[in-house]
Amino acid sequence: MKGDRKFVRLATLVLTALVILASSCLADGISVSQSLEKATVAFEDSTVFEIKLQWDGSQASYRFKQPLETYFDRLRVGGFTSSIAASGSGSDEITTKTYRYTLIPTSAGLGKIDPIVISYITRADSAEGELVTEAMTVQIREPVPVEKEKAGVSIWLIVVIAAIVVVVIVVVVVVRSKRKADGPSEQRPTEKALDELALLKQEADSDMKKFQSGLHRLLIDFLAAQYSIKAEGLNEADLSAAFEGSSLSSSQIDKLVQLMVVAEKDKFRPVISAPGDTIRLESEVRELLSKL
Repeated sequence: MKGDRKFVRLATLVLTALVILASSCLADGISVSQSLEKATVAFEDSTVFEIKLQWDGSQASYRFKQPLETYFDRLRVGGFTSSIAASGSGSDEITTKTYRYTLIPTSAGLGKIDPIVISYITRADSAEGELVTEAMTVQIREPVPVEKEKAGVSIWLIVVIAAIVVVVIVVVVVVRSKRKADGPSEQRPTEKALDELALLKQEADSDMKKFQSGLHRLLIDFLAAQYSIKAEGLNEADLSAAFEGSSLSSSQIDKLVQLMVVAEKDKFRPVISAPGDTIRLESEVRELLSKL
């Protein structure tokens, strides 16, 4: 009996070791690295903090939860970009995802970058995992003192600028008052939608998921203003039926319905797009709205 118990314990230990080893191998499938452009920075300057994830396989191998939760002490985010790139092909393909923060000092002293947790889900088996960056510090120098003469000049400059601003405000108020007296001119739904589309293209850049989310809301507001159609929550068939009696052609209706359906789906699913796809889609939507 004692021999059997020892054998069971030994087998359990071996099995546990194999499970730990397997988990370690899975965790090694994706790596994280980080870098700081400057460890010491002037108060008037900025530095770049960069996080890189790398794995063997295509861009679709992992899905990452957004946005990352960050905390910076004595620093604020002046700019942020996220990019993904791949090299090689087939079994030799390597993918690199980069998060880039431009950090601007808010006070002198030791700036701190807390560890950042990066949560991800594997596409193959939907297994969840986490990567954690290391804490980093940035030494921020004291602000450059302003000379008294320059300070005096600055005060006069501020007074002049303030006077100019007051004049501009007065002119704007007068012009607006005159326009209101002449009668209001409301922007047509199509013109408003085209203006919002241009702004959406600028904000989304190459992020197709962000573009589609904004496009879905834009089309809902446009259809409500232009055709009194409450499109939110309607399926494809009900949405098509809602256009009955409108002056639109069947091809225009089909195109609007498809844009709405695809945009709504892309809001809740992973979206992989090629460079230039958002530009092409924006151009297609613009051409359609311009003809309505």
